Amino acid sequence: MEIEMRVLVSFDEHHRAYGDAIARAIGYSRPRLEVSVAEAGAFAGEVSRLRPEVVISDQPKADGLRDAGGTAGGAAAWVEIPTAPTPCPGSASAAGAAGRRTPRSTSCSPSLTKPKA
Repeated sequence: MEIEMRVLVSFDEHHRAYGDAIARAIGYSRPRLEVSVAEAGAFAGEVSRLRPEVVISDQPKADGLRDAGGTAGGAAAWVEIPTAPTPCPGSASAAGAAGRRTPRSTSCSPSLTKPKA
């Protein structure tokens, strides 16, 4: 089976379960994608080593981060899912592709800080 795309998922140690769940869901639903999970401390090195096309993380896209091929940012698409407690508005996720980044939403959105009962 040929790999169609590489996806790297990384969340801080307090929210690692979210990253693991996201990675498993993607891997299960899209078996032709190569999905890897990186610890937050090894994140920059894994971006460089794996050269993912998609990054899903609680970290914003770093301007100085480059993959092994020298591509700035290290991925064609970057999805940022914030986990830190932030007051509404502005707690929505952000995404970017092809050098463009969508602005954060000004409406309130669910955060990953407290599960709903």
